[in-house]
Amino acid sequence: MLFVDAGFVGFPNAGKSTLLNELTGARAKVADYEFTTIDPNLGDFYGFILADIPGLIEGASGGRGLGHKFLKHIERTKLLIHCISLELEDIEGAYKTIRSELGNFNAELLKKPEILVLTKKDVVEDFLKTDQIIENLKKISGAQVYRISVLDENSIKDFSANFSKTLEYLNRAGE
Repeated sequence: MLFVDAGFVGFPNAGKSTLLNELTGARAKVADYEFTTIDPNLGDFYGFILADIPGLIEGASGGRGLGHKFLKHIERTKLLIHCISLELEDIEGAYKTIRSELGNFNAELLKKPEILVLTKKDVVEDFLKTDQIIENLKKISGAQVYRISVLDENSIKDFSANFSKTLEYLNRAGE
């Protein structure tokens, strides 16, 4: 049974709640520490329901933290929005870790369509380096990859427009 059109997944403090708030006007708690979100937050995005899933950590599929509780919510989404903070040293490693946790919990989760969102682009100085990361992530995932900052209105508008088209396409394909 699906009840969410898209779920935001990723490590704690990846910008999932901030992005949900920006796209939907939700009022999810945002703070500069891990595990601010302890329950999923929902928002309405042009009639589509988005869920901010609390941060996953390595070992979540084995019960570390509240992993099973959070992973069960992800089973009920049509599309995964994988948020990865550009503050991390190993962005590709972060992506692979979360994918591993998803697959270890339920291999069907790896079949869900996904979009990768590199958040907090305002903290990056070397865009050539992130361009290479984006190309590598596209090869690894086969997914669309966006680099955004909620402080950059144009990046949010671009992501929002493309994201809504993807949701509309998935909605039509599922009818």
